[in-house]
Amino acid sequence: DDGGVADAMPSGDAAWQALAALPGGRPRWRVDLARRVDLAERGLTGPLIADGVAIVGGTAVGVAGVDVATGDLEFQRPPPDGDTGPAVLEGDRWLSVGDCPAPLAVGHGDRLVGCYAVLAARGQAAYGAGSIVVGGGVEPPAGRREVRVDGRHVYVGRDDAWVAFDLDEPPRGEARAQPVDPRTVPPAPTAPRLRGQVHGFAVDVWAADDALELRYHDPDILAPRAAVRAIAAAPGAVWAAPGDDAAARAFTFGDGVASLQPVEIGLERLIPIALGAPLPGIQLLAVAHDDAGGGFVAAIRLDATLQHDYVAAYTATGALAWVWRLPPPPGGGRALPVGVAITGDGVVVFHDGAAVTGLPPP
Repeated sequence: DDGGVADAMPSGDAAWQALAALPGGRPRWRVDLARRVDLAERGLTGPLIADGVAIVGGTAVGVAGVDVATGDLEFQRPPPDGDTGPAVLEGDRWLSVGDCPAPLAVGHGDRLVGCYAVLAARGQAAYGAGSIVVGGGVEPPAGRREVRVDGRHVYVGRDDAWVAFDLDEPPRGEARAQPVDPRTVPPAPTAPRLRGQVHGFAVDVWAADDALELRYHDPDILAPRAAVRAIAAAPGAVWAAPGDDAAARAFTFGDGVASLQPVEIGLERLIPIALGAPLPGIQLLAVAHDDAGGGFVAAIRLDATLQHDYVAAYTATGALAWVWRLPPPPGGGRALPVGVAITGDGVVVFHDGAAVTGLPPP
């Protein structure tokens, strides 16, 4: 789309004029998911991409999969009991972990963590299901839990209480879990951190409290932390390209102006280098990166009204491909988080708790 953003929006809203001269992206499709009646929204997750399907979840909409290329609704299932969000497995599968639908008998001294199911990203096929148990003396993680995946190794927990188990092939029957050190749990796909190597030392790279911070694993490092200021933190904001370049992509705040600038930061010298031009905005809401092509997409808050949020798609070099303003939020302002994902087939935005919109790739 070669037209400006003003061509794709109603006139009369002066707040949007900051974007009027920028190239506009037009939605290819939109899906409004059916919501459960009288249920407050919690646990919004996604989009997560599996086999060309964008998977989103929440207590009001359950778990749904939408084809990234066509917008076809592949499935919509009730949310798992226990509010645990979905996780993507290798290939065409995704994993659901939650409370068991009925009381299950476990071995003497064992305790039940919950139940799992492995499902196809397309259609309703189920590859298998079973229970998750821990041995006596282990306290199962309670409350709102998360699920993380590393290959066939599955982590379930929250905060400082996690257990892990291996999925069998086929994934059926009882899975025995063991407690694990929270520091060994892989970050969530949208977590504002990554893990890498700097001068041969293992580091965690975090974006939080307007700073990008390196935290060395080795306790003998004399200066275990180093930081770059004025970094915008958001789900998925920090990313490193596969390989050994020891560089992260992030966003910096403008100096005295309401703007956000994509940058690349070499982790050995911690000097931000601008990628492309800055965009107007006061807050970064979410970011997603295409590991294959290197393009990325960001959801940005334009001003403090909670009425003006937009999505910007960038090429791998930081060149702006297009921007698309989010539709007016229901009620007095956008209170629910915005999720974004990017693949070679396009960009997917999950917004306002029930809407999934597809846009072209950068």
